[in-house]
Amino acid sequence: MDETQQRRGMLAQTTTYCVMDSSHTASHGEKSDSGADDMQLTTAVLILVATGVILASPQLAPLPYDYSWKVEDAPSNSYYNQREAGDANGRVDGSYQVWLPDGRLMTISYYVDGESGYVPKITYEQNANPFVG
Repeated sequence: MDETQQRRGMLAQTTTYCVMDSSHTASHGEKSDSGADDMQLTTAVLILVATGVILASPQLAPLPYDYSWKVEDAPSNSYYNQREAGDANGRVDGSYQVWLPDGRLMTISYYVDGESGYVPKITYEQNANPFVG
């Protein structure tokens, strides 16, 4: 049973309890004369119903996407770029590059897949010049 099914089961149990307790009896089995008790019960039921609607809503699949950008400015020795793509399963693959002041080109390739989180791989290219060729 996954987490969503567990939440729905707990919600159903809680909702059943509130509906069964809708007789508005006080803790000693006496009828409540207070309108505040009715208001609290109504508020609690409305919150539970709203929570049930949210939990029962279908989860939308991630939309595939692809983007990239680049900055190339030789006079200022600025070179940056990034590309990233996400698929319908939620996996994201990408990389970005930065030309460092010491002449190395740093490349960070990464992916995110399910529960893996951000998983980078960092490489350096010595004496790189992204403006040549």
